[in-house]
Amino acid sequence: MIINSTNPVTDWTIEDVAGWARKELKFTEKKAQILIEQEIDGAALLACPSLEEAKSYGLPHGAAINLWAAIEKIKKAPSASPTGKYQV
Repeated sequence: MIINSTNPVTDWTIEDVAGWARKELKFTEKKAQILIEQEIDGAALLACPSLEEAKSYGLPHGAAINLWAAIEKIKKAPSASPTGKYQV
């Protein structure tokens, strides 16, 4: 997954996260808007502790599962450290 940002994931803005979800997770505008309304920026994305938390954002179940799987993938990427860039 690649986002057009040279910033570490923790520095992604709310719009960066929504744009990433649209592009990489194929989120519709409605689903991306939920992330915006919930103010999910990069730091919040990485701080999401569980699938249940992702579901609590108000996303449909399938979208929440996809989001959680992507979060876990980001967390496991060596470059997802607070000072690293996420471009896997």
